[in-house]
This record gives sequence, C-alpha cells and structure tokens, in this order.
Amino acid sequence: MSATKMVEPALPIDRISHLLYLIKMASHQEFAHLQISLEEIQEATNDFADENLIGQGAFGKVYTGNLLVSGQRTNIAARRLHYEYGQGDLEFWTEITMLSDLKHNNLVSFIGFCDEKDEKIIINKHESHESLDKYLKGSVLTWLQRLQICVGIARALNYIHYDAERNYSVIHRNVKSSKILLDDNWEPKLSGFELAMRNTSERRHRLLLAEVIGTIGYMDPTYEKTGFVTHKSDVYSFGVVLFELLCGRKAFIPNEQDQQRAPQYAKSDNKEEKAEDVNKQSHPPTVSAQAQQSLFTRVWLSLFNCFSPSTDTQQSPFTDVESYSFIRVPRLLSTFTGVPSSPLCYGQEWLSLFPDVHSDEPESFNNEPHSLIDNEPHPLDNAQPTSFVDREPTSFANSWQSSFGEIMSPRMPIKLPNSSKEQGFALNPLFTMKGLDQYSHAPYPELLAQLARSHYDEENLDDIIDPYLRDKMDPESFKIFSETAYNCLKEQRAQRPNIDQILRNLEKALVQQMKRENPGPSIVAGEVEGKPSNSWKGENLEHLKIPLTDIVLATKNFTKRYLGSGTYGRVYRAELELSIEEKGEHSKKWRTVAIKCIREDKHGKEGFIAEIELLTRCKHDNIVSLLGFCDEGNEMILVYEHASNSSLDNYLGYTNKSTNLTWVQRIKICIDIARGLNYLHTRVEDEQRIVHRDIKSGNILLGKNWVAKIADFGLSRFHHKNEQAKTLYTENVAGTKEYLCPEYMKTGRLKRAIDIYSFGVVLFEILSGKLANDPTYIAEDEYGIAHVARRCFEENTIREMVDPKIMEEVDELKSTLHKGPNQDSLGTFLEAAYRCVAIAQDERPTANDILQELEKALSFQENSKDKLQMSFEEIKLATQDFHPENIIGRGGFGKVFKGEVTHGGQHTTVVAKRLDMLKERKLF
Repeated sequence: MSATKMVEPALPIDRISHLLYLIKMASHQEFAHLQISLEEIQEATNDFADENLIGQGAFGKVYTGNLLVSGQRTNIAARRLHYEYGQGDLEFWTEITMLSDLKHNNLVSFIGFCDEKDEKIIINKHESHESLDKYLKGSVLTWLQRLQICVGIARALNYIHYDAERNYSVIHRNVKSSKILLDDNWEPKLSGFELAMRNTSERRHRLLLAEVIGTIGYMDPTYEKTGFVTHKSDVYSFGVVLFELLCGRKAFIPNEQDQQRAPQYAKSDNKEEKAEDVNKQSHPPTVSAQAQQSLFTRVWLSLFNCFSPSTDTQQSPFTDVESYSFIRVPRLLSTFTGVPSSPLCYGQEWLSLFPDVHSDEPESFNNEPHSLIDNEPHPLDNAQPTSFVDREPTSFANSWQSSFGEIMSPRMPIKLPNSSKEQGFALNPLFTMKGLDQYSHAPYPELLAQLARSHYDEENLDDIIDPYLRDKMDPESFKIFSETAYNCLKEQRAQRPNIDQILRNLEKALVQQMKRENPGPSIVAGEVEGKPSNSWKGENLEHLKIPLTDIVLATKNFTKRYLGSGTYGRVYRAELELSIEEKGEHSKKWRTVAIKCIREDKHGKEGFIAEIELLTRCKHDNIVSLLGFCDEGNEMILVYEHASNSSLDNYLGYTNKSTNLTWVQRIKICIDIARGLNYLHTRVEDEQRIVHRDIKSGNILLGKNWVAKIADFGLSRFHHKNEQAKTLYTENVAGTKEYLCPEYMKTGRLKRAIDIYSFGVVLFEILSGKLANDPTYIAEDEYGIAHVARRCFEENTIREMVDPKIMEEVDELKSTLHKGPNQDSLGTFLEAAYRCVAIAQDERPTANDILQELEKALSFQENSKDKLQMSFEEIKLATQDFHPENIIGRGGFGKVFKGEVTHGGQHTTVVAKRLDMLKERKLF
C-alpha cells in the first residue's frame, strides 16, 4: 500500500511498538486505583455464570454483575478478554488508557479493570437498556428519542475529537449502534474504545496510518482503501448510525456467504450480532391481498438470477436464498413487451419480472408463479424488507443473450456487450435487448450507507424510512436530519462536516421536533434564533450568551427536572456546556446549572436586566454566580450555578431536612449570609453599592459543604457610593411581607437597613426552625416571626422560641452531660438578631457589625468549656460524697467511682476517676 501524503502520527502506528508504549504507561502507578481483584469480579458475576452472560463481541464475552464500588453496590458489565477472538493486550490497554482519562456525560462510565492470573477484564457501569442496535426498528424509540440519542452521541464525539482541557485528540474508529449504550432515561453512552487512537491536539486534522480494522457497513471507505484514518472516519460511521435510526434497520446483516465475500483485511466483529438478528426463515412471508395493488404500483422490472433450462448441477449463487428476507407474491398473469415469451426463471419460483418494459417489437409471455419485490415503504403483514432495489440503465444495439456468472458488487462494474452502459451492480445471466432499462433486485445485502445515498440522490429517501416514523416526524426536522446524515457519508472526506457542525444541525432538528410535540410558549412564543431584546444590548457579555437551542435541549423543552417557581419565573435543573473563566481564560466545561425562565411582562423584563447588570459585577463566594443568559425572541432566561443542597427554606418548618442542621451549621450559614450582604453593601466594584430588597430564606442557596449564597437579584437596586448620604425613596415597595422593613413599607424609604431587617427575620427563622409565615406566628401577628420575636425578647421569653432540636443537641466530641448550645453563643446570636429587626432603620447595625457578632457566637460555641467542666459539688453529689460502696476500681493513681448525674431532666451514669495527689507527688 502506498501513500502520497506524509503522516506524522502522535503514537507509534506499528502494533508492537504501540503495545509496548501502552504497557509502559500501564506499568505506572497512575492506574493502581482502578485495579479490581479477580476474586471481587468472580463474586460479582457468580464466577462468570452463564445466566450472567449478556453478550459477546470481538473483545470477548460480557457478563453482568453487582460490585461494591466506593461503598455502594453498582451494576456492572464485565468484558472478559478472550484471545481467540483476535484481540489482545493492545486493545485491553488502549481501552484503559482512554476511559481512565476521558470523562463526559455521554461516554460509558469506566469503573476499573482486572489484570490478574491471565485474566484481562474491563469493568464498566451496566446500562439498563443495553445497546442501541436492539431498538432500531419498531415503536420503542420515538423520533424525538432518536434525535436526543443522536445529539448525545454527537456531543460525545465532539468531546473526544477535541477538548480545550486536553492536549490530545481521539479517533474512536468503531462507532456503531452496538457500541452506543442506553441508560435508564435512554441517555446514550458511547463505549468500545478498544480500537481508539490518539493524536496531539495540534495535529488532530492530520492523517494517521493505521491497520484497517472495523465493522463492515460502518467503516469509512477511504480508510478501508488507503489505511489512513482521521476524525472524518468517525463522522462517516456516525452517519451510518444516523441512517440506522432513520430507516429502522442495521447497517449490514451478514450470513456465511457474505462473510466469504467480505474483504479479508477488514476485521469485522460481527460475532456480537445475535442469532435472532439474522432472518433464518425457511419460507418467505406472504403479502396480503389488500397490499398487492399498492405493492405493484411501486415496483419496477426485477430481472435477476434467471437462467435457461439446464440439467447442470452447478449451484446457483443464490441457492441459500432462505437466509434473506424475501416476500412471496402470488402469481399474476401479465403481458411483457420486448422479452422472449419463454420461462426466464426456470426452476426458481422466487424470481420473476414485473410489467414495465417497452420495445418497438412487442412479444408476450406469462410470468412465473411467484414474484420477488421490495416492500420497505409498506406496512405489510409480517413482512421484512428486502435488501434493496437498484436501477441499472443499459442500452443495447442487438438482440439479447444470457450466460451464467457471479453477482457483481455495486462498486465493481462489469462490461456488457454491444455498447452497454452499467450503473450500480449487475447479475449474470444478463438479458440484454434494445431500448431496455433494467431494474435489478438481488439478495446480496446492500450496505445501508449505499442504499441511503442512492435514495437521497434520487429524492426518494421516504421509501426506506421506518414506516413507524414516517408520519411522526416534523418535516423540517426530517429535512435537517437527513441532509446531515447524507453529508456524513460523502465519499470525499473534505466534503464531510466536522462533528461540531453535525452537533449544531442535530440540535436544530431536535428543537424542530420538540416544537411539534410540545408547542408550549417556551418555544412557540418566539423564534429559536431571534434577536436580543431592544432593552438589553448585552455589551461585552458575548461569552455569557447561551443559545436557546442549548437550553431547550438541556431541559427537554422545559418538561424535565423542574425545581420550582418564584415571583418572576420557573426554575429547572440541567447540564450545560458553558464557557467558564479560569485564570483570565475562557474554556468550555459541562456544569450542573439552575435555569430560571423569566415571565414575559414588564416586571419580569426589569428583573432580568437587573440580575444581569448586578451579577456580572458581583464576584463573591457568598453571592450566587451568573453563568450565562439567553435573550432570544421573547425568551428571557438566566443560568446560575446549581446549589446542591437547594435553598434554606427547605430546611425550615415541618420538614425532615431541618434535623440535618446543627447549631454550628446554622451559625455558619448566617455568617455566610452576613459576608455576602457586607460585600453588596460596601465592596461592589465601580463604586456601586447594592440594596438587595428581597433577602429571605427562599433566596439563600446552600451549596457544597453547606456554603450559603445570596440569590435572586431581580428587585435589587444600585446605590452609588457618592450618594450614600442621600435618602432614596421608591413608590414600588416590593418584597415578601413577612420580611419587609415596616418603615420601608410605610414610607418607601430605601436604605441598606431594609436588607438588615430582612436578614434579622432569617436569623430568627434559623433560630426557631420555623418559617417567618408559620401559622404559630401569624396567629399572633399578621407580619409574622419578627414582630413576635421582638416582643418575646423584650419580655425575656425569647428562649422559648429556640428550636427544641438545638436545645437537645449533644456534641459527641465533648460530653453528653450538657445538651444544647453554649449559653454565650446563644445569647450573642439572640442579641444580634434582635438588633436587626429594630423598628427604626437608623437603629439597626450594619452587615459588618452583624458579621462580627455572629463570628463571636461561633467562637463561643466551638471553644466552649462548659460542656467539659463540672463543679466539685456536682461530682460529690453524684458519687454520694465518694462513698466506698461506689468504688468500682483502683490503680496506681487513685480510685474510680461510679455515680449518677441529672441534666436536662435525664439521669446519666458516669465514672469519676479521683487522683490520689499524695501518690502522684511521690513519683517525682
């Protein structure tokens, strides 16, 4: 094999040197944490029991099992290498090195491996719906689900082909439907990296020379011919998968005869195809009478496998015809023109001709008892589609002739006599005559890629679409999808699109289908690619703009993962690939996010603009981060970091979650809020200060490690530093009643002190474990907890409001004798909260003052001694003044007494060790 281009592979292409390279990598300790003992795997798979066998492929057999992983039981798929299948160390270590480093939502979850006692096993997470090839045909997968699967795999390929965070690129080399796994939610996971190759990111567009290996029907023809592989080879294979999903059939269904004809250098792993996937009917299905008329309107002349009467025992190339999915049609008498009136298909009841021939010298004959036709466009009774129908235009000057011969490949033209022209493939014997256009049908299974390209070129792709899908597809969605799939199969690699282009197109096709199936206001209200609102220009924020298409896809058209709703919109949880700034540079990363869809009204628009303006200037650990926004058509969407522990209000009131918050955790949450407020009130950039105007427990998010973050800035207002002395007023008094400052409600006087009042309400909520509008408080005062707390504080009954869970809390690291918070800590907290809810704004402390007090409260609690100390009188009382009857032991340092103390109404048995000071002094 010769090449005309210089090749600079990133890794050695020679199989032995490449293997040595991988083994050298594997010898390092970097994979040690991924090794799983053979004993554990045998236990998980019942010692590789037959009932655990779920499949086998080129790599070997695959077993399911249940393995303890990081303390949790996990369903696994254990792929056990068998050298007899033609694979070995190279594929084993290739898969490990790839999957141990590649991490993406649409890649298979790699758990570990075993390399012990001549066993080589790859352990992945077992996906409940197994592989995509099982669902190509039929109604299990809707068109919408198929599009979502395609988008997921496109994202996976886009990630492995290039990622800014990696210095290398990956070519998969074995993309096919059996390598696409489906989880509980039908989310796709790309697997099968045993043939993958790496190249440096800088050289990712260059050719790599590689051993030609892959699966017939999916393999890039250019790679097959030349041995040079690129990312466009994956694109071709992915195009085949796209057509598999569109047509509801596999790329190639082999039998023994086909495998003999397959090129010897193409190592196929078709052993993983299950037996039931190959039609082994001894008799072809019949066609119902109702379908016959429609059938014959779509079928042309079928001229193949016909031969003259002969006693020759030579086997026809189609003797094993029962291996194919044929349709038998009852005999119909027809008059043909231009063909001799003699039995053309002697002895072959399967084969015949259909009347569509024209000639100047008509002759007639009767066709044979049965006819072979293509039925893919028709929902026939129990019928499977035939391989394909191919047109073969020919023209001849003289009379016809016939001879025996072999089937010719569609890509291997033969010469016909008398100035003939041949396209597609041909059969011998050939019946040639003047002015005849031959349409040939052959049982040699056509590769789906060629079939799809042919139908697309002839603008009759609809004929091979899965009948179940045909009337369920949005026309625009189908157009975008089919054009994308067709372009993937271009013969010239340069004409194939890059995977990022494919991804964008598939996302558009998915959105179009979503619009058809869920015509809600989220999409229908405006165009998907509309212009930004006139009121918001978004200058210098291009890196934060997120296409509506991405958001629609991430939220399943706003139908999944709904978290809740607020004053101005609904909130969803999703995963998005975002531009994240780190060390002054922007890079793409997948993040779990919260997506808030703002209601389309005047106040919603104002809040949308306010949040963008404010949060793009706020950078603080206790302020929620704005990750992006979308302003297309009539849509106004904000994308924030997702808080893993939801919002504070979920841990207050009558919920089980409230028990999760200890007194120390509660203080720390309050400190975080105070720090965030202090930042807003004093330190925002550009000399601006911010009044939040809606501080409440529902707007306090709790992230990892219970870090609190202030959210929801829709009502917030700027207050310039130079205007701090001025009093601002507003006619639009907004907020939640139980958290609103009384003076602000009456006068509209807008100062930072209104946030302090609201924060005081939150402090009392955290202290009591109840929400501000709890019926207990509303019954006493319509404005809720703050008014009740102020009265209780002044009446010296405030401790009655403390959450009983706090008062019963025990610090396990110290002593069980004393329960509840440290008294200094509790007193400091109560005093700070009371000052926050002072009636007059000017009497309230600043956020910084409150921060200092709360830090004191935390210090008192964490450094308290009262839980460890007991008075001598308490110990004497507990041990009955060290009565001899209470002695339970003695040693070199003194005696040990048992006793009983009472604390919090409960009796606790204790042990008191009394040191003998005289003995202790004698030791020195």
